[in-house]
Amino acid sequence: MNEWAERAKTYENISWAKEETYLKTFLEATRPKKTDILLDCGTGTARIAALFSPFVKKVVALDISKDMLSVAKTKIQGYKNMHLIKGNILNIPFPANSFDKITARMVFHHIKEQKKALDECHRVLKPKGLFIFSEGIPPHPSVKNFYTAVSKFLEDRVDYTEEDIYNFLKGNFDNISMYFYTTRLSINNWLSNHALPKNTQEEIVRMYRDAEENIKKAYDMEEKNGDILVTGKFNITTAVKV
Repeated sequence: MNEWAERAKTYENISWAKEETYLKTFLEATRPKKTDILLDCGTGTARIAALFSPFVKKVVALDISKDMLSVAKTKIQGYKNMHLIKGNILNIPFPANSFDKITARMVFHHIKEQKKALDECHRVLKPKGLFIFSEGIPPHPSVKNFYTAVSKFLEDRVDYTEEDIYNFLKGNFDNISMYFYTTRLSINNWLSNHALPKNTQEEIVRMYRDAEENIKKAYDMEEKNGDILVTGKFNITTAVKV
């Protein structure tokens, strides 16, 4: 909780989290309807919830962090169909079959009890409802070990490839479709807004600078004005409740 209190202060400054093209891709993949009741799990500062609000009947924005929700409150002015709820994805406080769609953007990599969280999303989703799962993935499967090594400096987390995501969802869901979004990421922007100690930030920068040539090529790595620019890749997966 202390980590999220710190990250809430700067989360809105992370470039990829607010890129309009990524948000547009996410929205189009989800195909919202005016009759939809949508749950946004791990809503954070409610950027995804606010994105969907004009296109659906109701949005419930769920997060475990009161600090993230405090930031989110400043963004819901005028969004009369948005409701912020403090709660845990491992025990979603709604009855079975409550939602037409559930979104989970950059949430599951934080969760240790992966299957339990997925089962909860499945439980509260209506029959034939749509689950939208989005995570960052390595720009190429060959660099997953490097991607994971960097991630471990950030937090104890779960990393995915496209295949991992498909295998994770296929037991509970059907009609699995994947969309991809790539962008240029500033390592300085990413690290400075992640509430990391300075020595950890320096170690991650060193890892990129000292990476093998095949890794630099996969990331299309470029040093510019004291920053490192790399290709970031995001997976947006939609799946229908079985």
